[in-house]
Amino acid sequence: MKYYAYHEYGQDDLIIKSEDDIISEYWDYWCDKVRKVNRDHLISRENCIDDWVVVNWAWEIDEC
Repeated sequence: MKYYAYHEYGQDDLIIKSEDDIISEYWDYWCDKVRKVNRDHLISRENCIDDWVVVNWAWEIDEC
């Protein structure tokens, strides 16, 4: 399991999310947006996580 860290805008606290956390929180929203632009073929767990990382300016950490 991979973990990612990020800071919420304007906050100093470091937030850490697992891949499962990201999928649980972001999957439905992300899939809906991908489908609306007719890119269903891009829907995958990996692409969802990659997009979340970019959107949140997150980075992978070694361990939680």
